[in-house]
Formats: sequence, C-alpha cells, structure tokens
Amino acid sequence: MYAVGFASVLKEDTTYKEFVSEKAPSEESQKAFIKHLARKIILGAGVINDYFEEQNIRWAEDKDIIKKHGRQKRLSRSLTEKPLCRKSL
Repeated sequence: MYAVGFASVLKEDTTYKEFVSEKAPSEESQKAFIKHLARKIILGAGVINDYFEEQNIRWAEDKDIIKKHGRQKRLSRSLTEKPLCRKSL
C-alpha cells in the first residue's frame, strides 16, 4: 500500500518531474532535489510520514533528530566555508 502511495506522491511532485526531465542534472540541481525529497516528501506530512509512524513508535523523535542534524551540518559548513566536495581542475 505505501510503496504505491510513495510512487504516486513522487510522480505528482512538480520538483520530481522537473528533476527527472533534466538530461544531465547539475550537482546543484541534484542537491536541491535531495533536499526537497528529504524535507518535503520524507519528513513532511503525508504517506511516507504515516508509514514511518506506523512502523516505528519513535519516528517523531527520530524525525526531530534528523532535522536537527541537518541544521547542524548547514551551520558547521557555513562557519567553515568549506565546499561540500572538491572538483578536479
């Protein structure tokens, strides 16, 4: 039931449609899509959140930890101003 629900949610998502239509998505485009997927689709209210809540009695706590970890990573990156990855010249 949930696999079908997840697929239908993803297929309806405008950001997903735009991402899969790109022939060669840039690194920034890929990062933006993953961020959207995590924040809006997985951690947001909906089918996936409902599934995790049913399967894991601690999902509310886990979700808060994931969100907190993401904020800490962004903060540490902005403080050090190091790129996420190095591109070869």
